[in-house]
Amino acid sequence: MSKIVTKDGFSLLEIFLAIFLVSLLGFIFYSMIDNATKILIINNLRVKLFRLLEGEMEYIKNLSYDQIGIKEGHPPGILPQEKIIQLDNLNFKIVYTVRNIDDPFDGTITSTPPDRSPADYKFIETEISCLNCSFKIKPISLSYIIAPKDIENSSNNGHIFVRVFNAYGKPVEGAQVLVKRNNPSITIEDTTDVNGFLPIIDIATGIEAYEITVTKDGYTEDKTYPRTENNPNPSKPHVTVSEREVTTVSFEIDRKSSLLVKSIDTFCNSRPNFNFSLQGTKLIGTNPDVLKFSQNFETDNNGQILIDNLEWDEYSLKTNDENFFLRGSNLLTPLNLIPGTSSQLWLMTENKKPSSLLVYLVNNSGELVNEASVSLRNNSYQKTLISGRETIFQTDWSTDNYSDKSQFLETNSYPGEIRLTLTEEGYPTSSPEWLISKTFDLGTDKTKFYNLSFESEKPDRTDIYFQLATNNDNQTWNFVGPDGTSNSFYTLENQAINPLHNNSRYLRYKVYLRTEDSSQTPKLKEISIYFSSPCVPPGQTYFDNLNLDNYTLEITKNNFSTTTNINVNNDWQEIKINIE
Repeated sequence: MSKIVTKDGFSLLEIFLAIFLVSLLGFIFYSMIDNATKILIINNLRVKLFRLLEGEMEYIKNLSYDQIGIKEGHPPGILPQEKIIQLDNLNFKIVYTVRNIDDPFDGTITSTPPDRSPADYKFIETEISCLNCSFKIKPISLSYIIAPKDIENSSNNGHIFVRVFNAYGKPVEGAQVLVKRNNPSITIEDTTDVNGFLPIIDIATGIEAYEITVTKDGYTEDKTYPRTENNPNPSKPHVTVSEREVTTVSFEIDRKSSLLVKSIDTFCNSRPNFNFSLQGTKLIGTNPDVLKFSQNFETDNNGQILIDNLEWDEYSLKTNDENFFLRGSNLLTPLNLIPGTSSQLWLMTENKKPSSLLVYLVNNSGELVNEASVSLRNNSYQKTLISGRETIFQTDWSTDNYSDKSQFLETNSYPGEIRLTLTEEGYPTSSPEWLISKTFDLGTDKTKFYNLSFESEKPDRTDIYFQLATNNDNQTWNFVGPDGTSNSFYTLENQAINPLHNNSRYLRYKVYLRTEDSSQTPKLKEISIYFSSPCVPPGQTYFDNLNLDNYTLEITKNNFSTTTNINVNNDWQEIKINIE
């Protein structure tokens, strides 16, 4: 029996392992030292900042009571709203807050009887934050309460109570409240408490004198509005403060929402520079109604535009484009945006062909409904479509509008038809002639195919039949029939497509024309291949090239059926039909 002989020393794997472990331990040790150093630096800096705020507070304590306030703010005084200082080559911002406090000890302005001198004492707060630190340091604040030395005097001023709620009626803590008055010049910047409440005590009276704006980082904005020629009756006018009265004003803010809009065609190709507008329902004025949000937009060269800072609301959409109509969208309009959401709106567009009708089908839950038969008809027009499906449609093969064909197939002499070529011996009977279509790029591999339909003339002893080929590489073309093999063919004029073609981006069809009679030729006039994809508008159908006239619209799905009369009287119009 042979033996395995080992030698003293380390294998290459063991050496690599040792190097890795030493490096890992070194990295951990370095990270610990680095973190400890940063913590020490931050703590030392925080101590310095705290002492700096203590110095600021001592300065404020030594001011007279009347001087403790904000310059051109409320309560008035000599303190700035903020100032910038330098420390250890870093820039810091100090923000000053002063408030009049109505202490319930002697009654308040809302008690019975009311306190006629509600400004019992002042609350002072200083907060410092770093503007250019390379590491994160939490703002530091210091607060103090200062009372007047003298007995209170009765005031003829008024008071403003600001209350801030979110979209669900809950209070918003930390909302930033900006109050401005022009004459005399007053600016107040403060924040709401845990109850979404900010009282502004003992402030000068004035009729619609105070402009108030409320917001919060990452939130929408709500504010008061002046009376103007365009908005003579604002829903929330600037605030009036009356003598010894409390004016309560409420605001609604919540997290901003965003909307990514894409303009495309039903084959997922971008449609650049598409013009549209969005309008909300919230009003900032009545008689006449003045919308809070109404704005025009245009997608970029890639057919996209991101609209952020949107408020929760219901938004209607209108197209303003000179060249394209809207033939559907992936979301039902009007759009109902809720706070703090990011949505995508795909606008499926079509070349303008007057007149056009877009039909939305929705159920009782407000959801778009696919797979319903939608028929539009009158004395001179009839067409039936399936909601949520799109059509690959071809009726013209002239000027080489195909990939390849056999020798004896005629595509140019009879526009809108394919025929066998007539020779001196008549039409060829020895073998079928064929044509392979151009490549249809559906823009996505999230596809589903339904039916192949065609319109033709087939005299006796002639025939037309098809095969399909699909792929995702735009190179592999294996033509097969309804059983998934090359030995079968689509021969019926509305035949289900084999599901093996689903989830394919590229498609071609191959059509065969055959005759056993040299004096007869079959004629292909049009072919339609029905499919769906994320770029096909769900629950919608689109009719174009209509006359301005009255039509009957019939919708059927399963056991449900409804009929509606429609007057098409515009170049483009839409209708929503509720179905069970």
